Amino acid sequence: MASPKKYPSSSDYAEALQNTGSCFRDKDLRGGDVQTTPLGMPRAISGNFASVFSVVGGNGKRYAVKCFTRHVPDQQVRYEAVSAGLADLNTSWQIGFDYQQSGILVRGSWYPILKMEWIEASGLIPWLERNLEQSGAIADLALDFADMVNDLQDAGLAHGDLQHGNLIVDRAGRLRLIDYDGMFSKSLIEHGAAEMGHINYQSPLRTMNDYDDKLDDFSAWLIYVSLLLLIEDPGLWTEFHAEGEEKLLFGREDFEDRQVLSALAGMPQFSTALAALETCWSARALSFVPEFEPAGLPSPDEILTGGGYDPLPSARTVQDPPAIPTGRPQQVRPVTFSGGLGSSRLCLALAVLGLLAMPVAVLLPVVGIPVVALSLLAAVAIAVPAYRAQPELADRQRAAYALQSAREERFAAAERLRTGRPSPHRAPPAAATPAGGTPGASREQIEIERVTAQAQEEKAQVTQALAELQQTEAGRLREALEAVQEAHVVQQLKPLVITRSILWGIHPRITRHMAQVGIVTAADIGSVTVGPAAGKRKVGLIVDRRGQRYLIDGLDGAGVQALKAWHRGEVNKAMKTAPSTLPPEDVEAIRKAAEQERQQLKAQQAQLLRRISIETRAIKKRQQAEQLRMRHAGGGARRPPAPPRQPEKTARQIAQEELEAAEQAERRAAQVLDSYSGIRLDRFLLR
Repeated sequence: MASPKKYPSSSDYAEALQNTGSCFRDKDLRGGDVQTTPLGMPRAISGNFASVFSVVGGNGKRYAVKCFTRHVPDQQVRYEAVSAGLADLNTSWQIGFDYQQSGILVRGSWYPILKMEWIEASGLIPWLERNLEQSGAIADLALDFADMVNDLQDAGLAHGDLQHGNLIVDRAGRLRLIDYDGMFSKSLIEHGAAEMGHINYQSPLRTMNDYDDKLDDFSAWLIYVSLLLLIEDPGLWTEFHAEGEEKLLFGREDFEDRQVLSALAGMPQFSTALAALETCWSARALSFVPEFEPAGLPSPDEILTGGGYDPLPSARTVQDPPAIPTGRPQQVRPVTFSGGLGSSRLCLALAVLGLLAMPVAVLLPVVGIPVVALSLLAAVAIAVPAYRAQPELADRQRAAYALQSAREERFAAAERLRTGRPSPHRAPPAAATPAGGTPGASREQIEIERVTAQAQEEKAQVTQALAELQQTEAGRLREALEAVQEAHVVQQLKPLVITRSILWGIHPRITRHMAQVGIVTAADIGSVTVGPAAGKRKVGLIVDRRGQRYLIDGLDGAGVQALKAWHRGEVNKAMKTAPSTLPPEDVEAIRKAAEQERQQLKAQQAQLLRRISIETRAIKKRQQAEQLRMRHAGGGARRPPAPPRQPEKTARQIAQEELEAAEQAERRAAQVLDSYSGIRLDRFLLR
């Protein structure tokens, strides 16, 4: 084993991973395909003291391989204890992992790796940004989060770093927890804490001496309460979360300066949730932070239905997935090389030359051996780069990734069929098809779409304006600098009187005519060219700095060229002394104005999110009241017979159809990949 003092860097691991056949011991990873950058190097996802690489093993399954860039003395013991602690849970939020003490060979030494299940998922912050309008989806996520924390508590475990970066939502709509490096287990008490956790999610009282099953209480309250607040008012995200911030709604600074919490203090609907955070923050010691027990807060379902309305549509059931063609798959033609024929012919000729020179090498070694060696080396030197430059290689790699994605979608569909969880893309069947509506759309949904359409359009415009504001700010800075430079140039040109300059072809009569129209100094000239006059004669045309155009009688081609060259030369000299940057006060003023616009747009965006949520809930409340009224009315008035309805598919039938479609898509992707079987070096040469 290598010395623990110095671990490889991310680039060292990337270099070793170029040959997975020799750097791995694991049979699944050995010879696998590593995801690469556009330059062909293994792509690393760098984090704290580790780099993660995506590897598709020989079994077709994708893995995340975590390579450590620092030595942790008891790392193996920690992972073994965490693995034992999680073994009996068997929950949906877990990520499978295998710690291998001698997992990867780098420059002659073996180093540990963590082989993990690869999850196609979205980070918590990007997921929230896409689903702010789907309060039902956030409610589902909050329930999953609470269940996950309770699972850890029941097992006597603590994650130690609950934060947005370690919470992901997979393609089946499930919350997943990653990064178990700093977990607490009772068997690890003597080893102590391995890390402090993300500062925005930890109590300021936490130290490296704190290591018990209460590590997650503060961060669990913080995340859970933030989710509850977003269910109640999605506009809070736009108001309190800036792009790129490492937090949800509240971070360490928000608790310290109190501005955010004070802004919410006067809103009674948030009082219970905020009181829970206040209790956590004001605790005298970490042991006084209340144990995470959300029963004292309104549940996500109560927040959704507390106003007498049904839950908002879940983001897990937004729309049907894209239709996948059914029936017999089309045959895919084998792919052949489209270029590089000249290179392959040259390589083949060199190889043949080398082979023909072998008898000469036997008879005349001094001459023959160099000819054979040079011919073969030249063939290899030309063949390999030419082969790697063929676009079909990149297409084959994309086909392999497409097959892997299709295979993962099949795994997810099979899991949904087994567990009965709904597809994250499919909407539940509607209760009826109203007149004038689209099949499968309820009257309630149609009214929601109609009422919120304008707000959605305004929201899209605000979002676009926010995206363009950065470019607008840069344009304003550029225009302001150009104005300052132009003013400097004009100031430098004002003393340069035309009559005092010796210019070829510019006679006193011409300068008098120019003076009559206000052209006296170089500062009065914007541009000089030739313009039409009476008949076919051409005369000089001067455009001043205000854009006014003047035909100067007597100013011919030679005079125009002389005046233009003089003016351009003086402008260039003045520009060399012009300021290259704006004064700091001007920059600050422009940026302050842009920031005010940004805050106004964000406030408008928050108001629109709030309006969409309120209007959606109001419609649901009216529909519920109408249904209740009709039930109470009983048989008072004869209702028209309901139109015949198609039998609704059960969730299992839907899941079965999705699985069949995923299997067909996988077969199609495999067929496409098979069509690249001829893309090999030998086929490239022997054409």
